[in-house]
Amino acid sequence: MIILSYLSVAEIKLGMTLNQVLASPDGKIVFGQGSIVNEQLLACLKKWKVAGVDVAEAETAEFSFAEIEKMIADIIGSLSENQSTDRPQAGVSCIQE
Repeated sequence: MIILSYLSVAEIKLGMTLNQVLASPDGKIVFGQGSIVNEQLLACLKKWKVAGVDVAEAETAEFSFAEIEKMIADIIGSLSENQSTDRPQAGVSCIQE
């Protein structure tokens, strides 16, 4: 899921995605929507005294090691139960020679 946020310059981190067009004080478009925040972009925001910008962030999920192990076990178990020798699995083509 993508989260859209208005963040102050102090909250913006490298790697975030700009969700707006950013123009210089003289009106020239310098950074387009979809630009990845890098050190140059941050320096421009500070130099131009921009209060904040709209960014798009991918929501990250955090799992414990135990939760990941359980998910893997569940997937493997599900795959084992669904395997059959008399019909192909979905997405697998059968080529007869």
